[in-house]
This record gives sequence, structure tokens and C-alpha cells, in this order.
Amino acid sequence: MGTRPQRKLTDADWRYVFSFSGLRLHGALIMGVVDPVPHPAGSPMSDEDAAWVREHAWTPALREIDASYPWGLEWSACEQGTCWNCLVSGRCDLCVHRQHGGPETETDLGAVTDRSGCVVARIVHAPDQTPCQWLCRCPCEQAGAHPDRVQEDVLESDRTQLDQLTLF
Repeated sequence: MGTRPQRKLTDADWRYVFSFSGLRLHGALIMGVVDPVPHPAGSPMSDEDAAWVREHAWTPALREIDASYPWGLEWSACEQGTCWNCLVSGRCDLCVHRQHGGPETETDLGAVTDRSGCVVARIVHAPDQTPCQWLCRCPCEQAGAHPDRVQEDVLESDRTQLDQLTLF
């Protein structure tokens, strides 16, 4: 859960992330999927099988939603990265988990949709399963205020682009 390190995005990664629309980028930042950290055990499905499922079994609506985020939306809560307050604005004092009093717990595993993409059922945890939690991966450890801290590997041009977005 909280033992995997923060993922460091390369300059190319930041350029790719900022190529997405402002609204989708905003959503990805809020959900912590700008810098996801894949689970070391991996998926029970191979990358090739997963690509086949996305192409042939997912509805067009699901494919469109997934493709509109930098690394897709198929990340479980324990694979989410750094909250946007810590990642791009250097406002560790506003870390999502400090504001919410702790990590976010995943309440369900997903949804079953009909052909039009409407949710018809929720997939929930079995009584003996432990729900995933999103723990912000910022090394600030969500303690104390760090208003002057800004991640060094964010490009200056990206900071300018971020300043133009309204993230509150």
C-alpha cells in the first residue's frame, strides 16, 4: 500500500500528460492517476490479453473514457500515485489525505455496464477481502506544511501551463 515509492515522471512523461485536455488532466490529477505506481505482482491478465479485452469486450464508451486519461483509468486505489496538491503545486500542507484524515478506501471493485455504458451493478469486496487504499506517495509523509516545495522534475513550461489551469 504505502511501501512503494513515488513514481518520478520524465520530461517526456510530463509532455505526454500535459497533451491531454484541461478537464481530463484536472480529473487525472484529482484521482492520483497522473503518476500511477503499478502493483509489483502485476495483473493476472497479460498485457496482450488486456489489450484484446479493451478492444473487443469493452463498449466504445468505456474505450473512449479510458483513452482520454494519460495512463488510462484502470488503476486500483493502491496503484494511485501522488495527490495533485503534493505533485504539482508543492502544497503538501493541502495533501488530500491530510484533508480527509487518512487514505481513501476503495468501496467497490468496479461496475458492470450495459451496452450503452450505464452502470447496472457494482462489484463489491467479499467479506474476507481487504479493500485497497490510496495513500499519497509524496515523500513529505503528509505531516507539516511545505508551501515552498515544488517537484524538481516538472518542466518550467509545464508549470506555466499548470498556472493557467484552475485546479480548485
